[in-house]
Amino acid sequence: MASTTAPVAVVSLTLRSGDRDYRLPGVGSRSLLYVFDGRQIGALTETSDGADLVPDSTHPEARLTFWDDAATTLVPLSVRLA
Repeated sequence: MASTTAPVAVVSLTLRSGDRDYRLPGVGSRSLLYVFDGRQIGALTETSDGADLVPDSTHPEARLTFWDDAATTLVPLSVRLA
């Protein structure tokens, strides 16, 4: 049975440039897919300072609220989940 509270992690997030330009709000942004060790998992993202998520940006304390408990097995042990 899934818990009623999704796992949360605070991570240093670096976004690389790619084929597309994008600008997503740093607060209230929709879910994004993240890759941990080649595996994808979705999470809502908030930057600590509200800065937008744009190519070639770094966010030292981004809060990821994962869609469900699958994060506890997909996210590396080096990332502390709250």
